[in-house]
Amino acid sequence: MIELVVHGTPYPQGSKAAFNDKRGNARMRESSGVNFAAWRNAIVDKAITERERRTVALTGPLSVDVTFRYRMPQSRPKADRVHGLAWRQVGADLDKLCRALGDALEIANLIDSDSLIAEWNARKVEVCDAWEGAVIRITQLSTPVNLSAPRLVEVTA
Repeated sequence: MIELVVHGTPYPQGSKAAFNDKRGNARMRESSGVNFAAWRNAIVDKAITERERRTVALTGPLSVDVTFRYRMPQSRPKADRVHGLAWRQVGADLDKLCRALGDALEIANLIDSDSLIAEWNARKVEVCDAWEGAVIRITQLSTPVNLSAPRLVEVTA
């Protein structure tokens, strides 16, 4: 298992935007902007550091468990602030945060391809008086845990 702790404000990966350059050639650009680039670079830096300690990139199937941490706003109820932890229900879509993470791990060559991620366990939380960022755990999967699970049956109406 690999564990990465990345500091910074998590930003989602937005959509791609197509445009024509000065010569009329079609180009694509990320619509997420500067904040996204800083977040992805922070992940890439941590992943490269981990990759340099390994002989090869991880191959699949992989499981990624991630907790995205945000600062808790002052507007949260006192009970949440006293507890110090609450679910984040606003802001970035969790799937776009995961997409940014998978791409960053691939860019750093820590994993061969983000398509090798067979399992995602992801959550967004707000923390009171603590650091923002993400705790990422990557595990190589072996044989599926429950091979004797009942098969899904297609129901037709």
